[in-house]
Amino acid sequence: MIARVFTLRLLVLAIGVLGQSGLLSAQSLSWDAALSTFSSQLTADVAADDVGGIVAGVMVEGDLVWAQAFGWADRDARTPMSTASISRTGSISKSVTAVLMLRLVDEGVIGLDEPVERYLPAFASVQDRRVDAQPVTFRHLASHTAGLIREPQWPDAVVGPIELWDKRIVESLLLTAYDSVPGARYQYSNIGFGALGLALAKAAGRPFMEMGCTEILEPLGMTGSEFVVAGEKLEARLAAGYVVGQDGSIDGGQPAMNMPVAGTKCLTVVCIRR
Repeated sequence: MIARVFTLRLLVLAIGVLGQSGLLSAQSLSWDAALSTFSSQLTADVAADDVGGIVAGVMVEGDLVWAQAFGWADRDARTPMSTASISRTGSISKSVTAVLMLRLVDEGVIGLDEPVERYLPAFASVQDRRVDAQPVTFRHLASHTAGLIREPQWPDAVVGPIELWDKRIVESLLLTAYDSVPGARYQYSNIGFGALGLALAKAAGRPFMEMGCTEILEPLGMTGSEFVVAGEKLEARLAAGYVVGQDGSIDGGQPAMNMPVAGTKCLTVVCIRR
């Protein structure tokens, strides 16, 4: 089995969240010792791996009090990782989608318990639905309780230009099936979140990536956050990603994941603390 080592996704958002005033202070010897031990461990980990890198950060009461980079942002170019490096953060992207959903709920654009098919008719193409099952709602998709399989039965579902992500979702729904009835149990689903993001865009009548930027990222001051990293300055800061096979082979090609609603958000450790 191939071990996926996307070290660009190893952006450690908050290794410790010390939100209570009675806990260790940043000035204490115990705190310094803990950070030193943690830093030494990460240094050893990336040295043993010798493929990619890690950016780690620690927050105290909402403030980023410590951040450090380890290993390579680009192994082939021997570019070291830095705290300014931009990383594709995988499913952390789902947080933006969920917050945007709640924003649209507050604005009265959608209801949490409205059927998704009302805005995304293509959702009806999901296979193996029981005739007596309740409709899948926004709440179901956001909480991973829609009963969907994790991925569509299509290896290329997330391959291709990010600009075609919405078309890919519609095509993927044809190859998606229910594994349980909606509302019965928690079952993590990437295609479910993909459908959620597309349904939100349809309901609002606006492109998802535009809404994510103007409604969530820009108001929070997350200026280092991107759905699409473009331009020489930003591209130079984007950490490379790798797939390491069991035989030790390393594939440094472009990652296939191009799904802005579920797993393509590009962030820095400084941005994510917001």
